[in-house]
Amino acid sequence: MNMVPGRVAMTVLVVDDHPVVRTGVCATVGGLEKFEVVGTAADGAEAIDLIEAIRPDIVVLDLKMPNLGGIDTIIELRRRHSAAEFIVFTLHRSDQLCADAMAAGARGYVCKSESDHLAPALEAVARREFYLSPAVSQSVSNKANDEVWDRKPLTLRERQIVRLVAEGLSNKVISRRLDISIKTIETHRASAMRKTGSNTVSQLTIYAARNGLVEL
Repeated sequence: MNMVPGRVAMTVLVVDDHPVVRTGVCATVGGLEKFEVVGTAADGAEAIDLIEAIRPDIVVLDLKMPNLGGIDTIIELRRRHSAAEFIVFTLHRSDQLCADAMAAGARGYVCKSESDHLAPALEAVARREFYLSPAVSQSVSNKANDEVWDRKPLTLRERQIVRLVAEGLSNKVISRRLDISIKTIETHRASAMRKTGSNTVSQLTIYAARNGLVEL
């Protein structure tokens, strides 16, 4: 992602379901000499189509969005071998969300309450460096040895199943909805419980609520 001779700016796609946030991020990017907004999207599903069409250098995206959230979007685009770099721009300071986002393939994580750090995050990611805004960085530093950071991230399919389990659906109903066998459901469910440190459905539901997969 090095600057190409004759190229004016690094291209940026902004993804957030709130128009006012998209406008604000576009204004921030527009004030930076090395960057140019080439598109916006209101959710991850829309973003995937745009990213494959316009191939931006950097994607700034929220975590919690309708249709497809930020982490699921990153996982899917990494699966498709997208060359874009990702900066999460979110209200949420959860260590687990940050760990999951970075494990999924994000290179930056900035809290919206620290929006003045979006510009340095863009500069860092353009240099292929990682960037965490101060509140997140401090939390990570304080919990550097915490088990949260040792867990493997959930796959996209595991996240889908955790979401549906947390919504109270049975394996049989989930099987019909996702068109996969009950045995496959059980395998993914067991893997998700192991990764999240959950021993019961209640614990898995709490994990899902805390990490933006469902709202209780």
